[in-house]
Amino acid sequence: MKSFFKNTILLASFSFISFSSFAHFGSKGPYGGGVSCSITFDSTVYIGTFEGGVFISTNSKAEAWRSRPVGLKSGKITALAHTGKYLFAATADSGVYRFTGFVGNDRYWEKVNTGLGSLKITSLVAIDSSTVMAGTDGMGIFKTTNKGTSWVAVNNAILHHEEITALAKARNRIIHTSKDGGVYASDDNGATWIALNDESTDDITATALSYNAKTDQLLVLNRDGLYVADSVSFDTTIDYSLAEVGIPIGAKVVSMSNDGDAWYLTTDKGLFFSTSFSIRWLSISSGTIQNPTILIPFRTNLILGTKNEGILRTNLLAMTPIVTWTAINTGFNNLATYAIATTGDKIIVTATEKGVFVSKDLATSYVRANKGLIDSLNVNDLLFADGYLMAVTKNAGFFLSSDTGKTWTQANIGLPSMIVNKIYYSRGKKYVFCSGQVFSSDLSSTSWLSEHYNLPTNSVPTSMNFFGDKMIISFFGNGVFLRSIYSTSWSAINIGLSDFGVTSSTYSLGKLFVGTAGSGVFVSDTASINWIPTSKLSITHTTMIGLDGSYVQAISSNLGYVYASYKGGLLASSDNGATWIPGGNQFNLPSYADVFNIAFTSGSAGRVFVTTPNNNIYSNSLSELPVISGLFDSYITKATNGIRVSPNPSNGAFVIQINEKVESVEVVNFAGQSVKQLPSISNQNVNLEVIKGIYLVRAKTVNGVLIQKVIVE
Repeated sequence: MKSFFKNTILLASFSFISFSSFAHFGSKGPYGGGVSCSITFDSTVYIGTFEGGVFISTNSKAEAWRSRPVGLKSGKITALAHTGKYLFAATADSGVYRFTGFVGNDRYWEKVNTGLGSLKITSLVAIDSSTVMAGTDGMGIFKTTNKGTSWVAVNNAILHHEEITALAKARNRIIHTSKDGGVYASDDNGATWIALNDESTDDITATALSYNAKTDQLLVLNRDGLYVADSVSFDTTIDYSLAEVGIPIGAKVVSMSNDGDAWYLTTDKGLFFSTSFSIRWLSISSGTIQNPTILIPFRTNLILGTKNEGILRTNLLAMTPIVTWTAINTGFNNLATYAIATTGDKIIVTATEKGVFVSKDLATSYVRANKGLIDSLNVNDLLFADGYLMAVTKNAGFFLSSDTGKTWTQANIGLPSMIVNKIYYSRGKKYVFCSGQVFSSDLSSTSWLSEHYNLPTNSVPTSMNFFGDKMIISFFGNGVFLRSIYSTSWSAINIGLSDFGVTSSTYSLGKLFVGTAGSGVFVSDTASINWIPTSKLSITHTTMIGLDGSYVQAISSNLGYVYASYKGGLLASSDNGATWIPGGNQFNLPSYADVFNIAFTSGSAGRVFVTTPNNNIYSNSLSELPVISGLFDSYITKATNGIRVSPNPSNGAFVIQINEKVESVEVVNFAGQSVKQLPSISNQNVNLEVIKGIYLVRAKTVNGVLIQKVIVE
């Protein structure tokens, strides 16, 4: 693996096919989320989601899921169809995609929109191995006969109701419903259409349908109720009858399906099934099923999708009036996610639409951690600092936890608003962005003071970073500002920065880096600020599907590497941006998803974690990147005969002896982050409670800065 990356660095060219043989980004967040649609084909279940793309399960009990997001421009899946050879997905805003792209062993979606009059697709139906119809929201129906390579409209004079809501294949007949036209059918694959209505359906908004091939029946849901019709594959005069016996009064039907022998319904008042020939609905709910969306038979099971509780299953053969539903969310990584924080080699905390979750086993399992966190569903940022976990929220300000999220305490005195966006920490002080300003507070204090003197007003602060005794802050549209931690006055440092839309910043090994919203990454020395653009950010497959690496969404540093993310991609550089390499194989990382957070765990199993807003957390091993030869020696730029650490290596307990007058002493990691502030004295005993690794003792003296490498075993 290491030799592969060395070759790619030397050649500055990446073999996409070779790269696919390495480990992939995998889903690591708390499992769950929403289901918008589903189909089964052969031995596979396909799930479409509201925001998180497509998932598949080839497990006989659908107990394990795999995300299939690469190539999709949108994660808003409205329909799925399988032709027997090809899988198609429809999106709410980006047209139709076909799952036929291959790079080595990896697969991705190919956009197949040529000829589509609208990219707002509501429904799909497969007619044969290469023919598919797509319903749109406002421009009727389109058909492809060449696997999606091109589409043509199939809307004759009678099909003037063009807000299509559903499509179904009834033997050789195609049936569709629309918002104001009821039910229509075509016996010639869309060349002509006939009305398939009576007074119960004519010109009445219909939203769903299900065809039962065994009974030749059609179940139609419209504004007035649920109806069934017989002989729908060939009759031209159709009679509909109400099919609501057993459904609670006032229940809202959400979806319907069948397996030939039985019909299945989801409603806002529970789940129901009925035998096919004589429809009488019986409840199959157990307890309270929250917001069910789809219910489909698969082998001997029923698969239930929900709006935000993920996927459940029950055994069809064991169904009784009291049905037991079992969650089957392993790998179904589909929760809206806002923030992540990591510490050590195993602890991961994430903020999602369902609250804050803590894992102490490297994201294998999670527990909720929201006691006292009164706005837990709207956490904007998380951060670990000196044994504390901090959170800021959209509606309730700042919270602090001393027990890794088991309990939280609110602390907002002095803040002008309860809308707090970001948290940072250095040298015993925490900092937040609130109402477009920056505020600081001692770590254990509950009150805040403004640090915004002579910074831009009415602007959006985007990031803060610390190095030595200095700090920087960036603003979107105003660039970067610098000051000493001992001062209150900020100075603009924008020489060479051609793009003031700064989104993010980091510090690594004597260099500052900023990401911008259109011009990529810039780098500067710290002694004399002069920004220089790095090489462009690009990954072969993200470029292939039109993703732009110049819009940098997050930037961070770890162990000599600088990481930069953009929509659908994460790269790393060990040479100050002269070259960038993918931060692990990017397949499985959603190509439609923003990557706003980057975090790391340490130790021999160190990993990089990123959050994607609607697919939760993805992670890959840091072993994907090569070890940087000479990293630690190159960072110690001044002779260290003025500082001594013994024993070294140690178990974290050692003695520091400094031969010069000391102004400050601290221990930092190789991301430049302070891990412990020490007394400003020349000789002292130190006991580091840190994970194993390599650190630096950095002492500022009257004659300059002394740095000594420390190994903790």
